[in-house]
Amino acid sequence: MHYEKGLLTAQIDSRVPYMATDGNFNRPLKEALLKAGAGEVRVSLNPCHLVPEDSPFVQKLMASYRKVTGDNEGKPFAIGGGTYVHNIDNGVAFGCAMPGVDNRMHGPDEFMMKDVLLKSVEIFADAVISICG
Repeated sequence: MHYEKGLLTAQIDSRVPYMATDGNFNRPLKEALLKAGAGEVRVSLNPCHLVPEDSPFVQKLMASYRKVTGDNEGKPFAIGGGTYVHNIDNGVAFGCAMPGVDNRMHGPDEFMMKDVLLKSVEIFADAVISICG
């Protein structure tokens, strides 16, 4: 938010689902803000970053995960938050979350179990060799 010369401006970063559009997100948001008393509203929607599960890159990452863990049932998943890959073409966040382990990610008591960390190192090494080799 910024206030200068009697004018209050605000920028809102809202994480929306992949299927958000001008029609189902931008316009309703603008209408609600105007109805609530905002004098002027400009809404823009940045393109969503999504790499398909069947892309060769994601398939190589999943092959490394499956090879090291033996988990042939695991599926890739997308989270709603922003990551470091949004500005990298075909980039995906790939990391240390393991099924059944709540490591309280980004919480004040976040932790990583040593065996999970070491298993993750194995997966990363195999993925790098697969992708670059």
